[in-house]
Amino acid sequence: MTNRDAGLVRGIGTWGLAANLVNYTVGASIFVVPALAAGSAGGWAPVALLVAAIANAAITICYAEAGARVPTSGGQAGFTTRVFGPFAGFVAGALTYLANVLAAGAILAAASDALAALLPWFGGTAPRAGFLIGWALLLILANARGVRGATRVVQAVLAVKLLPLLLVLLLGPLLIDPGNLALPMPPLPPRFGETVLLAVFLFAGVHGALLAGGEIRDPVRTVPRALALGLAIITTIFIGAQLVAQGVLGPGLPASTTPLADVMARLGPGWRTAMLAGTLVAMLGWTLSDALSTPRLVFAFARDGTLPAALGRLEPGSQVPLRAVIVHVAIAATLAIGGSFAALAVVSSLLLVVLFIGAALAALELRRRGIAESGAVSPLPGLPLAAPLAIAVMLWVASGVDRAAVLTMLVVLLAVTGWYGVARWRGPQPR
Repeated sequence: MTNRDAGLVRGIGTWGLAANLVNYTVGASIFVVPALAAGSAGGWAPVALLVAAIANAAITICYAEAGARVPTSGGQAGFTTRVFGPFAGFVAGALTYLANVLAAGAILAAASDALAALLPWFGGTAPRAGFLIGWALLLILANARGVRGATRVVQAVLAVKLLPLLLVLLLGPLLIDPGNLALPMPPLPPRFGETVLLAVFLFAGVHGALLAGGEIRDPVRTVPRALALGLAIITTIFIGAQLVAQGVLGPGLPASTTPLADVMARLGPGWRTAMLAGTLVAMLGWTLSDALSTPRLVFAFARDGTLPAALGRLEPGSQVPLRAVIVHVAIAATLAIGGSFAALAVVSSLLLVVLFIGAALAALELRRRGIAESGAVSPLPGLPLAAPLAIAVMLWVASGVDRAAVLTMLVVLLAVTGWYGVARWRGPQPR
């Protein structure tokens, strides 16, 4: 486990990791989910988001303890390998990577759509492809400066992209009609559970933020503090945005395709344009966090011998796995050029169910064995309750998956198993 982190610089502190988590979570979804949630749960939508926030807190506690005990590149792949063996770790890592690269492609595609909404002439195939390729090159350059430089870029973009959301939270309440926030009488709407599940994936991001675990400074202290700070910020933004959108747009919210921009339009057309620009920045900011985190999983696989060894090399000076960054960004951009947000996001979300259950089980087992690879870890008091809650919520998600989705998951697992078998048969490759 230590070999995969050899040469990496532990330069990510509490604020850097918290910013990475917020950036990773606050991507495209917050700008569209308020309308979807209102459409399926009506006036109960804010309650559904609160339930999802509690479930996400449980999942975050599991990742916080596991990530503090085994802080290594690859995040969940690393701590799963430590307790359940290399095959389970490889499956966890492969599913994490697939979920993340599909999500990256989805959000890049959505960013292209947002840019087209601002600049109609941009809707053609050639401008779209040119934008995606250009942004991919910028992502590579941002990471080439080193982990500290990339983290500073993430923090700067986070401040910029949170500004329009803060404007919604500060100015939006001035436009609220209190009658739009009246909680309907019971019973709960039939699709309340569906809304909770949608919101659970809205909050998802902790699995990606810990992929750079081998570069976290003082992980025993940093990981729990950063995740708690990031979760508090995320919950405030998401529930606040839902309340504002519902309070301002009322019955018209489910029909809105750009709910937060439509809220700001009540202040004037220029505000709507600014909000659309903020949407674009938020989406691109998410890809910055992804490019900082997910390629470290490719790097970890290469160090472990399940991907070509060249992807496990570090650049002299910056100590960044730049080859892994280039491969990941190229795949994401290719998916974005040929796919849509909805199609890519659905498959990505499906993979998270298995990952969250695995993280909860791994956290419990790490504590039971007393494993702590970077010094003594203070056990998080909520884990014995949080892990079963996280598992229960994910099983609830799985119970609603249709047959086609189950078949897709089985095909993915078979492909991952075959990949692992071939890699082990070939043996470690020289770097």
